[in-house]
Amino acid sequence: MLALTERPDELVVLGGGHVGVEFASMHAAFGAKVTLIQRGEQLLPGEDPDIAAEVRALLTDAGVRVVTGATVERVEDAGAGGAVVTYRTGSGHTAITYVSLDDYRIVLDQLTGSGTRSVSDRRYVPHVVFTTPPPARVGMTEAEARATGRPLRIAVRRVAEMAAVPRAKIVGDG
Repeated sequence: MLALTERPDELVVLGGGHVGVEFASMHAAFGAKVTLIQRGEQLLPGEDPDIAAEVRALLTDAGVRVVTGATVERVEDAGAGGAVVTYRTGSGHTAITYVSLDDYRIVLDQLTGSGTRSVSDRRYVPHVVFTTPPPARVGMTEAEARATGRPLRIAVRRVAEMAAVPRAKIVGDG
């Protein structure tokens, strides 16, 4: 998909994890008619429901048709570079760029460092969904934090409300 020299007029993205959501967002911004099909009821199943709902709203506002709770039954070649995707609705996780970067750091530490870093140290890796605007978090999800039994406070701030994030204001995203 990244090597295409022309955008598709219509695109079906299978999977509502980070990569699927990012491709749907990107191609909708390019002007393609995009349908995103997710097996589960929630996009971004590893994220908190409020983040997933916000991403779904961003996609819908961008013109993406989001279908959740769907199972793809088959994908058939329709000729001329097209395909037919057959799915059914009903109840039915993706590598993240920053996790890959952290994997590199762990391997480098094992080869040239003290050898003490491991995936169990992975607490403060940012999780970003590369949509426009990009929702992000660092650390545990709200559900993971609640499961620890410790008291917590939750703060949410929309990108458009942040004075320190000028990109959103410059390009008119919010």
